[in-house]
Amino acid sequence: MMERRQLDQIIFIFIIFSFVRVAHADNYTIRGMNLPAMNFNSSEIFTCDAGITRCTGNMNRQITKTTIDKDSTWNLTDVNNPNSIILQMSQGQSIIGTRNWTVPTKQPAQGPQQETKILLNFHNCSSDQFPCEDGSCVDILARCNYTAECGDRSDEDSCARLSLSDGYLTTAPNSINHSTPIDLSVTTTFDTMISLDYAAKKLGLRLTLTISWRDPGLSFNNLQTVSRANTLQPTEWNEIWHPELVFNNTQNRDSTSSMSSANSLVVVERISTTPEADDPTTLIKNAIYKGIDNIIVQENIR
Repeated sequence: MMERRQLDQIIFIFIIFSFVRVAHADNYTIRGMNLPAMNFNSSEIFTCDAGITRCTGNMNRQITKTTIDKDSTWNLTDVNNPNSIILQMSQGQSIIGTRNWTVPTKQPAQGPQQETKILLNFHNCSSDQFPCEDGSCVDILARCNYTAECGDRSDEDSCARLSLSDGYLTTAPNSINHSTPIDLSVTTTFDTMISLDYAAKKLGLRLTLTISWRDPGLSFNNLQTVSRANTLQPTEWNEIWHPELVFNNTQNRDSTSSMSSANSLVVVERISTTPEADDPTTLIKNAIYKGIDNIIVQENIR
């Protein structure tokens, strides 16, 4: 009888425990910290309490919240020097998401105090997620896919596809060492015969010319699996090197540069399945793909 009671107690305790959710602190990071003078490590992880009133970093920084007359202020300080404020934020009732922080400066001998403002995103998104401005998290692969995933649509902002490396050349191929030739693939598809003049020995054709290559001097942002979603705009096309083919046996010695932009399409074919790590000192996160691993495709209809 005693053993049955003990067993019932154990089962009861187990059932109660199984429904209890153990509280745990969330880990947060800061994006956009690009002030070198602050000597801030963007990889610092902050562990916050449930109300996000106090967050402790793993590199001796801390964030504390003070409230006076319902006005809240968050201060980022050094654990060893909590009275010296590094950053301060008093915008709204939460520090989660993109907020305007202030870098306090010492009172000058003359004139008003000068302050520096900086936009930062305080979030707890994982490495494969995009931190929205409102603090929510969405899949990074959904960034710039022409469909808003964030409630504030911030995942569809700043969607330029191209990033050029330092010293990028528009007048020559950007091979890895600027001397190694790059591989070009050229495909011609004959669509329609327009005219045939036996006497003049002339043949009129409508054709599609497709040129593809890889550019190590580029990186691409937020590429989609469907290539047409990665279309380069004319302004972007003019920023990069691209090959020019000249057709000596045509009536006007046509070239790819003389073809109308209305009849041309330039896309990036995503080959990489996993994006590279981006720079956390930039405010807005992007999924980055190397130019050497993905293919530029220029399609001309003539």
